[in-house]
Amino acid sequence: MISPTNADLVHRDRAIIGLRTILDPDTFQRALRPYLVGMRIENLQMTYIRYKPGTRCLVNYRLDTEETSLNVYAVAHGCDKAIKIHNVRKLKTVNKYGIPGRIILEDQGIVISVFPNDSRLKAMVFLDDNEKQKELLSKLLPDRPDLWNGTFQMLNYKPERRFVAMLQTKSGPQAVVRFYKPSDYQKSIIIAKAFHSASHLRIPRKIGCSDHHRVLVFEWLEGQVLSNILNGNYEIAVRAIYDTGIALAEFHLQGVADRAIPWHTETEKAENLLALADSIKFLLPHLSTRVLELAHHLASSFSFESIRRPIHGDF
Repeated sequence: MISPTNADLVHRDRAIIGLRTILDPDTFQRALRPYLVGMRIENLQMTYIRYKPGTRCLVNYRLDTEETSLNVYAVAHGCDKAIKIHNVRKLKTVNKYGIPGRIILEDQGIVISVFPNDSRLKAMVFLDDNEKQKELLSKLLPDRPDLWNGTFQMLNYKPERRFVAMLQTKSGPQAVVRFYKPSDYQKSIIIAKAFHSASHLRIPRKIGCSDHHRVLVFEWLEGQVLSNILNGNYEIAVRAIYDTGIALAEFHLQGVADRAIPWHTETEKAENLLALADSIKFLLPHLSTRVLELAHHLASSFSFESIRRPIHGDF
């Protein structure tokens, strides 16, 4: 059932005619059902949304059946839906799980991609079967035949942006493999070379890459997930926060002025902030006045004496 907030959004954004179908799990499941021959959906969970008002909306679902679990993402396009669908038809598609790898609902401007199909992370089609995975790993790690038969375990996936997986063998985790969209790959190559480990900060070494496939491989670093530690013993959690703070400080203090690391000018930051405010204004119209006032206040407060410092985006 669609949530009241999503229903309100569908009512106001008439440019994306397939918006309700992908934002309502029940409607989306009905749209999928004719293509899932012999498969019964036991659970359908929305895990990720990226939305640009009036233009497109992407929703990722985790789909559980009796036999397997898989990722399915759907994109509903706006007025350019005919062009977008035409471009998608030209992409290579792999069919796995006995269902179509891509499903197009043309009348609604919707393209549904079943993992490992991804319209921008094209190298993910190598995850279709073991032989293709071995082929990819042999290109990424030509000097490490001991890892060519490794298997992938998903760690994080943002469709059409980034896929991160753990590469493991019978001996356990061996590496982290990261698939990038074209515009992010070169930035990531530069950043991977720019920083070094310190007393608390640990930077994994890059051990493989493919410019053609836009994939990077990093060594696996053993450790614990911070969010898991915070739910445990209080004293251990406090120590973990303290150590994390030191690691972040060591990262932020590393010099970047003489390196080719991508950075934003103060003008660009102000423009990005105002664009963000416009999006929030559409999502939450009752807060539009406050949001715009705050955004303009913050944008006018930026210092135009730029000091280049690295920032850890996830924090």
